[in-house]
Amino acid sequence: MIKKIIFDLDNTLIDLDQEALKQMVEKNNTISQEEYEKVLEVLFTYEQRHDKYSYLDLYEEINAVLTHKMTKEEYVKTLKTYATMVPKKQNKKLIKTLEYLSEKYELVVLTNFFTEIQKARLENYGILKYFSEVIGGDIEKCKPHFRSYALACGFNKFDECLMVGDDLELDVKTPLSFGMDAIWYNKEKKESTYKNVDSLHKLKNML
Repeated sequence: MIKKIIFDLDNTLIDLDQEALKQMVEKNNTISQEEYEKVLEVLFTYEQRHDKYSYLDLYEEINAVLTHKMTKEEYVKTLKTYATMVPKKQNKKLIKTLEYLSEKYELVVLTNFFTEIQKARLENYGILKYFSEVIGGDIEKCKPHFRSYALACGFNKFDECLMVGDDLELDVKTPLSFGMDAIWYNKEKKESTYKNVDSLHKLKNML
């Protein structure tokens, strides 16, 4: 019996807006288009080089691709701006779904980015209150490492937990291999033999 639902965050609970991300970086730093693309590459490939997120490591890797080096103050300001990157309007169907699920299950968030920043994003979007815990990639090794899923499960057995997310490998195939249940957030409605939904509000009909 499922007791806990573990949600991914980026592009699952909150979409990652590429244009907003660009504006965030340009707003706080003097940066060319070429350098911005290099910064994006650092951000999106960071997990391939590191098991855990480190503020210092990310800061140094971003500065390594910049001509105008980012000060620590600029870096902190940029990260704080990222915490405000949420849709202006709440998804009412998502809110109702989280309300419904939180009455039946314990809900937690498992994300590969910095915990406090992701908690701030959830708070700014008005949905942090539905989750008992937010586990980021700076607390434990990032997905797909076993320890990240184990920490998210807590005192529950793996077969008592369900993972929901948009990444087929990290949020579905890997947790299934550990004995968890999983539902793929399949926004593009691709054909799949895995349990999936194209909208999160459809979870209400499955759980």
